[in-house]
Amino acid sequence: MLNSILNDKGVLAHWKYNPDEWKTYTEKEYKEEKAMKKGLFFMISGIALLAGIIFFLVDHKGGIWVLLAMVILVGIIAFTAWFTSWYNYRQNKKYLGETYITENAIYINRQLHMWRGLGARLDSVNLTAGKSQRLLRFVYSAPTRTGMQEYQVNVPVPTGREGEAEKILKHFQDAAG
Repeated sequence: MLNSILNDKGVLAHWKYNPDEWKTYTEKEYKEEKAMKKGLFFMISGIALLAGIIFFLVDHKGGIWVLLAMVILVGIIAFTAWFTSWYNYRQNKKYLGETYITENAIYINRQLHMWRGLGARLDSVNLTAGKSQRLLRFVYSAPTRTGMQEYQVNVPVPTGREGEAEKILKHFQDAAG
């Protein structure tokens, strides 16, 4: 799939960004990702620590090990949330942005997102109007071990390509019926 995308086979749009546009997108995306993961971290950590404390109160000998395991779990979750946000931010700062949009996938700044095959599906495509930048927002679902996982990909629309973005949006809306 990636080879056909990079060879411009079936590409609906191929966008390159100027440094200012990409920097705006990178900073905004990082801020949003950190905020989302921070909220999720506190929710999961609160549940894990509450469970650990309950086990400890019910059985001091065995419960201390459950509480310790929950504290370690919170540390692992914190590291994972921080690392994934940092890594995406670092990649976006390291490489000037480039996006390929196809019928079945998006390749944005060295990350491939596919919604074709193995039960994956495209759920929605929207064009959002931001203060400084418009985004094509793709939401797709893919099966995991625990059920369907939803993913969101925000694709910045380069200045002057707004009409092309609207045509892409219409293309996907027409395809959805």
